[in-house]
Amino acid sequence: GIRIAVSAARGLALGLGLPAIGVSGFEALHAAHARPGERRHLVSLAGRDGYRLQELRDGRPVGEPRILPRADPSRDAPPLDDPVETLVLGENAGDVAYLFELSQNRPIHYRDAALPTADIAAWIARVARDRIGEDLPRPAPLYIRPADAAPARDAPPVILDDD
Repeated sequence: GIRIAVSAARGLALGLGLPAIGVSGFEALHAAHARPGERRHLVSLAGRDGYRLQELRDGRPVGEPRILPRADPSRDAPPLDDPVETLVLGENAGDVAYLFELSQNRPIHYRDAALPTADIAAWIARVARDRIGEDLPRPAPLYIRPADAAPARDAPPVILDDD
């Protein structure tokens, strides 16, 4: 699904002579809910396997996204670089902030916010518009966890010559 969608978007951009700019769900949620003056966010999206997290500074991703598993998550919550200035923003933000509070022994600020599903295309377009002209990598799928299915381990069939 996601690979096909990214390929289709890149193909349309190439055919129309337009730039293709990748925007993640983390960035769309951030654009919809961040407030002026807030510079550091830990954006949270809910997932079946835990909390999906991406740090953003000034609206830009920092490092790789990660999953904070639901099983014993307080043990897996890495320290925040700047817990005083970082705001946890997004789905289940209160739960995520609490887990970081346990690991850092200090209060972590948060604001619950949902991915703007009704007008997500508009938020994605705003983020992309602000990046036009920047030297950006080509859009690519953003995978946070390994695939549910793996390629077959059987050897491929041998193709015989017509001779």
